[in-house]
Amino acid sequence: FIIRTLRMVVPSRHLRALNSSLLKTILALIIFNVNDDVGLLCEATTAHKSDRGNVGTEKSNSTYDSAAYFDTRNGEIDPNMYEMTERNIGQPLSQRNSTFFFENETAADMRNLGITAYSIKPYGRIRAEMLDLSRKYRNFVTVFTSQKRYGLPKAGGYDNYVMVIEDKRRYSSTLGKRLAKSLPEVFFSGALHGDERVGPTATLETAKLLVFSAACSTGANTIPVKNACARLRKHTSETPWIVPWLSRLVSTRRIVIIPMTNAWGYAKNRREEINFDPNRDFSYDQQSSLCMRTITGRTINEVWRESLFQSSITYHGGIELIGWEWGSTNRLIAGGRSPDDEGQKDLSLGLSSYGGSFSSSRRYKAGSMNAGLIYPVRGGFEDWAYAGSWDTQYTSICNPSSYGGYPASKTKYNKSTLRSFNLLVETSNKKNPASKLGSDNGLFNPSGAGNGHISRNIRLTLMTADTVEPYVSIKFVGNEKAPHDIKTGKPVHYLSCKKTNTIRVSSNTKTLRIRWSVAGAFTVDMTRLVYSKWKDVPRSFGCHQQVAAQQYNTFIQKSSVSLSAVRKGGTRWKNPSKYSGKSPPDPLFSSNINLSQYSVGDEVVVYAVAKVDQQWKNQPTKVQPNVGPQTHIVNARTNPRWFHRISNGKFIRGRLHWISMPITLLIV
Repeated sequence: FIIRTLRMVVPSRHLRALNSSLLKTILALIIFNVNDDVGLLCEATTAHKSDRGNVGTEKSNSTYDSAAYFDTRNGEIDPNMYEMTERNIGQPLSQRNSTFFFENETAADMRNLGITAYSIKPYGRIRAEMLDLSRKYRNFVTVFTSQKRYGLPKAGGYDNYVMVIEDKRRYSSTLGKRLAKSLPEVFFSGALHGDERVGPTATLETAKLLVFSAACSTGANTIPVKNACARLRKHTSETPWIVPWLSRLVSTRRIVIIPMTNAWGYAKNRREEINFDPNRDFSYDQQSSLCMRTITGRTINEVWRESLFQSSITYHGGIELIGWEWGSTNRLIAGGRSPDDEGQKDLSLGLSSYGGSFSSSRRYKAGSMNAGLIYPVRGGFEDWAYAGSWDTQYTSICNPSSYGGYPASKTKYNKSTLRSFNLLVETSNKKNPASKLGSDNGLFNPSGAGNGHISRNIRLTLMTADTVEPYVSIKFVGNEKAPHDIKTGKPVHYLSCKKTNTIRVSSNTKTLRIRWSVAGAFTVDMTRLVYSKWKDVPRSFGCHQQVAAQQYNTFIQKSSVSLSAVRKGGTRWKNPSKYSGKSPPDPLFSSNINLSQYSVGDEVVVYAVAKVDQQWKNQPTKVQPNVGPQTHIVNARTNPRWFHRISNGKFIRGRLHWISMPITLLIV
């Protein structure tokens, strides 16, 4: 139809001057202009061979604001954008370049494909997608540069972009602002080495899944929300539990992602940042003059100084493995394992299992870095983030001369900031693999047909975000499905759950079966139901907040409080390779509660409680130094005396018991 229309309105002599490929290009651009934003289309018409290397053509998964593509230094199209090649236009999909430029989800819908293959994205593309997410979904995404926020210089003229994913509206209330101070924080670095290319795209694609799920779960009648739901349609049909799971992560965590950590190196496809290796640039096990020489290192340092990250991943490439500390030259394996080895091992082996394997790529090897897994390094990000705040005899105060220097005070750390599980993930044997990147076909199945280098690292990122903090959810009351406990995008209030999570129960009901799940952990050492009349519940409990150990113990000892039988078991992460399909993956625990003691009109509150991962406080025979577990993530679930707060008010409190949002049973 469009071609016929062109023939009616364009003189034939001009049409003859257009070759077939260019005419098809115009046709494709018109179709895309009808279906989505103009910005990407304007960009698509510019074929620009970059002086940074023409590495191919790029495949898009959505569309973006055209302003985001322009280099603000000179007003020109950013040279990082890949060119569109005529040879792809009009070819069958099987014959196209695997990174065909505008084979995005809209086009895939038109062609009834339903599968999106992943490809490595360049600096400009990732920057544009980050900015687009923050523009369309500002209630869930903040994007800033370390240049604007922290006043850092640009390395070679490139900005370092940071993305923060959190549910801003949920924590906008008075109670929410207080709860936001204790949100568990998790960090992902896409590429300290700019020529190791899988991590940036994997972390960006993870961010999109999280943000789209959060937006879609709000049910708002807006175009961005409808687009988000449309992009998730494949997953919601195959795995309907995905949107509730991912939106929950957005609402109950603060997820910080720097896809292109080494901005200059990633834009140039170079390992270093100009002359310095960013993964030798941290102050643990490093000389004062040799740390914080890069803007990459300083960007990470600034972000971590205002955070309390409990878990993190740094993505690399050139081999395939998952490594945990120790990995420095001062803590070789002969001296012993790390004080947190047990928890690090559980998480790393779980991630390896959830990553799965494909074709010639086996499951990731996992182990302590210094146990022969990979060579030790000085000034590595991994050990700095793990031990910089407590193994202080090896933490230097940096005094670099590059970029006009860096204040020494910025590398004087408190006792709280640097205590994270910080895992090294070497994504692929080739640093810049051109194939086997994977697709979204069976994305959440470790044995799925679409598994590949990017696919499995999306799963690793999600699992790390999930396991940063345990959580308990009541799923069924009798045969009735319980209301969803987390209302994404809704401000929290003290007793809001009494209105949203109330179920009417007949006074003739003497016993009632309750089923619940435990997640964000591996081993369930104990779980049970705790119930009483609402009037007997201390104000410290409410609907949303976790309580201190003493408050919990005092409550359950009241004569008016009832306890169900204790259950034990494991979470979904005890067997991460198991794929549940359409069924939710979390195992369910079950107990009956006695309602015969209540009368018509009583409001009975029911909590599910769990104690998890107590084996993480165990240690190998020989650890170095000879101290107990030092990370927040271990102590937060095994040590009720653990408490750390930093100057901006963020804090972590240890506890043994994790409490669900309650349901209310109204006896009628």
